[in-house]
Amino acid sequence: METKTTTKTYKLLLQTAKKLFWKDGIYAVSVEEICKVADVSKMTFYRYFKNKDEIAEAVIDTLIDKGIKKYRSIMQSDVHFEIKAKELIRYKYKEIKGISAVFIDDVYGRERHSALSEKMQTNRIAMQQEMLQDFKKAQDKGEIDRALNLDFILFMLNDLNGKFFNKELRALFKNEEAFIKQLNQFFFYGIAIQKA
Repeated sequence: METKTTTKTYKLLLQTAKKLFWKDGIYAVSVEEICKVADVSKMTFYRYFKNKDEIAEAVIDTLIDKGIKKYRSIMQSDVHFEIKAKELIRYKYKEIKGISAVFIDDVYGRERHSALSEKMQTNRIAMQQEMLQDFKKAQDKGEIDRALNLDFILFMLNDLNGKFFNKELRALFKNEEAFIKQLNQFFFYGIAIQKA
């Protein structure tokens, strides 16, 4: 049975909003613009969403859900942890393609949109705990250095997230995509040369 969230129109509005938010940020995009690009009326938009905040939250929820499912799928696969890490990085690179600094600031900037920031923070904390459990399993299998302190890894993950907001550091890269890619690669591999 089809529900509101499984209709083509709902998915189209969500996809359109994500594309526009990704490029221009949440605050620069209007309901009118979403409707125009999706080629639907405002009346149709309001059948699905109360306002722009609600569609922004739905976009974030969709991104979070998709990311969690993919993470779990990769971590449950029966391959060495190094391959899992590479798969996670590959997935993240694909998902962040075209992301703008404006979108990141709109979502993560606490003073801008506290509900979305809080949602992302809650998800990040939960996922870090899950990652630590997965790292522990990999450590027990000998796939991660057993000498590594997992609390240190959690601390470094949090520190890395903090670097994300350093404008001076972000300015070293041509775009947000390249910056995120470098942060992830640095976390998982440090300065080691990666084999193709």
